[in-house]
Amino acid sequence: MESLIKFFIGGSIFATTIFFIIKMAMEKLFQGGLEKYKSELDTKLEEHKSNLLLITQEHQTKFTRLHEIRCESIKRLYKLTRELYKSVAHSSSESQNGEWPNDCKREEICIKYFYALRDAVDEECIYFEEKTIEHFYKILEKSSAAISEMALARKNGASFDRLIALNKNRGDLYDKSQEKWDRAICILKEELIPMMKILQNDFRKMNGVPGSK
Repeated sequence: MESLIKFFIGGSIFATTIFFIIKMAMEKLFQGGLEKYKSELDTKLEEHKSNLLLITQEHQTKFTRLHEIRCESIKRLYKLTRELYKSVAHSSSESQNGEWPNDCKREEICIKYFYALRDAVDEECIYFEEKTIEHFYKILEKSSAAISEMALARKNGASFDRLIALNKNRGDLYDKSQEKWDRAICILKEELIPMMKILQNDFRKMNGVPGSK
């Protein structure tokens, strides 16, 4: 009986020992697998971070380059817009000598900058919102109207001078000439200048200038 009890006790201790050894082995195996998985996960996470950083840098580089291109485009187009405005203002200026009816040089300069701006807008319209492009075309439209009115003013003024030289008084031609001239000045002050200010504000907003509306 005593031998039987010793046998069972010994068997129990052996079984407990085997169970403990197996448990320890499984825990170490599980821990080793977990650490390996964690290591692989950390590696993949670092790779993902690296790829994400690379994509962000590439995007930032492209965005910066696009911004630089648009800034150059804004500079070019605004310069042409200013030149067109100044040529229209010079053409319709009230400070002109007696030869003004035959001074077609002023209109030629206006036309030169008109077509230069129109072509530039067509070429670079992809860098601007549709609203801004519409503002450009409004400026072209108003400039064209002022140029046409001033050209008619010169034409009527030249006809009046020729008839006066022939002792033929055509006061109506003089009146028409003044009417066209006044209309050109009106377009410049009341329509073209406000459109220039709108365009200036568009450019300020694009460049992130504080206080732009």
